[in-house]
Amino acid sequence: MRLRGSNAVEWILWGAVLVLLSPLVIYVDAGEMPLAALFGIAGGIALGLALAGRRLHAALLRDALSGRDDRARFLMTVGMALLVLFLVLLGGVIALTLLLRSFSPRTPI
Repeated sequence: MRLRGSNAVEWILWGAVLVLLSPLVIYVDAGEMPLAALFGIAGGIALGLALAGRRLHAALLRDALSGRDDRARFLMTVGMALLVLFLVLLGGVIALTLLLRSFSPRTPI
């Protein structure tokens, strides 16, 4: 498989996303995380969303410029984009819920 220039850059950027998200694995049992690691994680999430948005934009632009009136393909692309957005938001809600539950005091019953 031969990589084109832009495809190779995209693979390198996806690797950078993995490197920026690695503090999540490193500090999982530490209980606290340095501020620089939090900024790295935020940067990794932002870069990952930008790369996913770039892919989505390219797919929608390719469909629009193809000249075909293929509504099913358009709806599938938009549906998958909404599914990815929903899963990202659901992951954030679950992470925040687990984080807040771990720091809240237990009330005796």
